[in-house]
Amino acid sequence: MSQWIHVVRPAATTNVNATPESIFRVLGGRVLVHLLMGEVTTVIGAGATTMKWSHKRLSNASAVVGTAVDLTAASASLANREVGATVVALGSGAAGIISNAGASIATLGRNAFSLPQGQLYVTTADANTTGAFKYDLWYQPLEEGAYVVAEAALTAVIS
Repeated sequence: MSQWIHVVRPAATTNVNATPESIFRVLGGRVLVHLLMGEVTTVIGAGATTMKWSHKRLSNASAVVGTAVDLTAASASLANREVGATVVALGSGAAGIISNAGASIATLGRNAFSLPQGQLYVTTADANTTGAFKYDLWYQPLEEGAYVVAEAALTAVIS
């Protein structure tokens, strides 16, 4: 029987100026991500904000190893999304599914994906809007000692 581990990155104001923000760090080896989602905790402003998730592999010394990979394409606009609205990564490279607060479509076309040690980060784009998200990730370690931790709000991505 498999058991998923749940990690939460608490609600924080969204960095909406296209500067990538690290939301989770994978440490100690590879993990299999079963579900990655963001939930609006403060209404998103009227600007045409989009969101995409990416991953950058890091060495044990936190040096970049290889090229970053976009896990999702930029989403449709998140403008005026209500509290409770969600964005779910499909794991296929396609844009995340956006749902309003009534329900989250977390299984439609969803594929598990593996991540090596490194930073999982989000890039939102629109410098003229406001809002906040919390992020949830469910995973299984693929190697002994592999685990995921939530990053502090506004943690820069290592370049």
